Amino acid sequence: MKKIEIYEMTTPADNETTDPELQRLTTLVRNLRNTGVDIQRYDLTNNPEAFDMNPTVSELLEKRGEDILPITLVNGTVVQTDIYLCDKDIMSLVNVSLKDFNP
Repeated sequence: MKKIEIYEMTTPADNETTDPELQRLTTLVRNLRNTGVDIQRYDLTNNPEAFDMNPTVSELLEKRGEDILPITLVNGTVVQTDIYLCDKDIMSLVNVSLKDFNP
């Protein structure tokens, strides 16, 4: 099973944001977890140690600053920086389709 890690500026609690992009991602992450996908979100404010403990993320932040966030890794390899992956791309990375989500 692949592990997805998303390093971002902030991870809002459900229904705490009006940003449609963050709402989309929160919903997708919840649905993927419900199907058994190992997907984690780390935010710089609440989980700074996660950023420090990952040498790849730490190096990218040192070189490019916080503007590089979000950073998405799959099995430790960077697959996207600067923007969130779309639902289709994340789902294809873990071989999940919409039919796998519980209604």
